[in-house]
Amino acid sequence: MVNKRRDQEESVPPGQLPNVPPDLPGTAQTRLLIQTIEDNLKDVKGDIKDIKKYRHSDFVYMIAMLAGGFVLLAGMLIATYFIIDSKFEKLSEKVDRLSISSTRVDVKLEDLLARIPPVQTPVPQAPVPQK
Repeated sequence: MVNKRRDQEESVPPGQLPNVPPDLPGTAQTRLLIQTIEDNLKDVKGDIKDIKKYRHSDFVYMIAMLAGGFVLLAGMLIATYFIIDSKFEKLSEKVDRLSISSTRVDVKLEDLLARIPPVQTPVPQAPVPQK
C-alpha cells in the first residue's frame, strides 16, 4: 500500500519548477522550460552517442577471441591429421617392404629345399652282441 501512494504521488506533474519563475507569462515560461530541457538533453544525447559508439566493443572482442580460438583449434586438428596420415603412409610402406622381403625369403627357401637332395635313411643293421 505504501508503494501505491508513492506511484500516485510521482505520476502527478510538478506545479512549480525551481528554475522557472512563476510571474512570467505562459509562452515565456514554456520557452524557458524548453530551453532548460534542451540543455539537459545535450548531456543525455552525448551519453547516448558514447553508448552507441562503444556498445559492442566487449562483445565483439569476445566473439573475435572465440572465432580465433576455433580457427586455431581447427588448424591444429588439420595439421595433426596430416602428420598422422604421413606416419601411417610411412608405416604402410615399411609393411609393404617387409611383406615383399618375406615373400623373397620364402621363395629362396623353397628353391634351396628343392636343390638339397633328400637325406637317405641308413640301412638298419643288426645289433652287435655284447660280450
